[in-house]
Amino acid sequence: MAEAILSRLLPSHVVLESTMKMPIQKAASYSKEVYTIVNMAMGQLEELLNGASLRHGSQEWPKEAKRLRNLTPSSRTIAIVGGTGAGKSTGMNAVCRCLLLASSSVVLHVDNAFRACTSVITKIQYSETSHFRARVHFITRDAFQAKLKLLLEDVVPSDVGEGIDRNQTDKSPADHSKATLFQLISLRGSTLLDLNVEQLLEDSVVAPFLSNPLPHEIVAQDTTQLREKLRPFVTSNIDHPDEPALWRLVDTVELFGDISALSTGITIIDLPGYGDADSSRNNIAEEYVKTADCIILVADLKRARDDIHIHKYFTKILKQLLVDGRAVDDGSLTLVLTGADHASGDHEVTLYGDNKVTVNEFMKIAQNLEESLKNLKDAYTRVCAYLENGHDGVEIRNGIERMAYEINDQEKKLNTVISSKDITVANQNAEPSPLPIFSVGSRDFLALTRLESGRPAVFNNVEQTGIPQLVQYIRDIVLVLKKMTG
Repeated sequence: MAEAILSRLLPSHVVLESTMKMPIQKAASYSKEVYTIVNMAMGQLEELLNGASLRHGSQEWPKEAKRLRNLTPSSRTIAIVGGTGAGKSTGMNAVCRCLLLASSSVVLHVDNAFRACTSVITKIQYSETSHFRARVHFITRDAFQAKLKLLLEDVVPSDVGEGIDRNQTDKSPADHSKATLFQLISLRGSTLLDLNVEQLLEDSVVAPFLSNPLPHEIVAQDTTQLREKLRPFVTSNIDHPDEPALWRLVDTVELFGDISALSTGITIIDLPGYGDADSSRNNIAEEYVKTADCIILVADLKRARDDIHIHKYFTKILKQLLVDGRAVDDGSLTLVLTGADHASGDHEVTLYGDNKVTVNEFMKIAQNLEESLKNLKDAYTRVCAYLENGHDGVEIRNGIERMAYEINDQEKKLNTVISSKDITVANQNAEPSPLPIFSVGSRDFLALTRLESGRPAVFNNVEQTGIPQLVQYIRDIVLVLKKMTG
């Protein structure tokens, strides 16, 4: 329509200012440049139309030019939901191809155990910069005051002055409230007996964040620096109990970086594990699920079948989609199963059809290779012992070299067969389905791309991990959603 207006109304000598010389870079940058060109052109066109005598049927052109002048690149949101420890953050790190989020795969705790870390709502967006940025938005003073009142009301008089075990498992709302207040008390060195709402609101650490309406800005040169600067604001301080529990003051965190997977205008929203003990944060997370253009439900591959919480949450999402009039197969809901890179024991997986035949063949080959390898190593040991007892000769040494080479070759073949068996088992869970389902090996992807140290457990190349396919799906989903909305 814009071209028709231009060709019919503009005199041939009128030349619109052009920005077409700008270099075409990545998808998001290119999209932004195109919108800039359209906005500028339509702004000039609107001025011409407003001063022109329009014929019958052309009166709507100025309105259309104004609409195009104000047009901005569309952005779509994907809400990432799942149980605590399901691998959401690790999966998103693989998708983003950088260790952007604190996750159980990149944070080793003091007890040498991996635990889930994300405690706040985190939005990840594309930005064409060489560094990483973060904006930490805090809850209002009134909201925090209301939360404190509820927490203090929960702590009955008999609890006052009692010690609180930092590591205790919450058994009731009162237990949860005591644990929450304990983190706040650590800021003051006080006891429950000393505290009231006003004292907590005026705390020297808390007050500055509540009184400042502007978000806290963070700039980092790399993801390691970014995670360290963000840690007090996004994690529950499992290993830093004496640090301020600032994450309880945080509303949302926005992260910006040169992340190609999001360059088509996608914003990923990483939500805390469903069923969060903090009801207000849980409610906010549910609102994001309702308004997101797409929902990705993340579940552990081995636990998905029997996890009652996953089934309940999955049903809840389906009901919400039905209420909203959205179809399941239009890109609104996607299932990502993590842990495909965890090698399964032979007794842990039931195989069917061709997969069963293939895996059985691999196991027979592996057994033969293991037996051959055992015999080779025994012979190698005997020959080496014979050499050490004073027997020498060129043929013996050449034989030892040939056996060492053969052992190495057999070990490579055995590893390849075992890997092929594990990949067949992992891919069994990625059969076609009306619902988009991705079975991924996030940690193997991070290892294969050298983002993490260590060797991959199952997969031999990044394509096998399922992450590239998930990235392409996320990049393309914006186009699918545009078609659905016209």
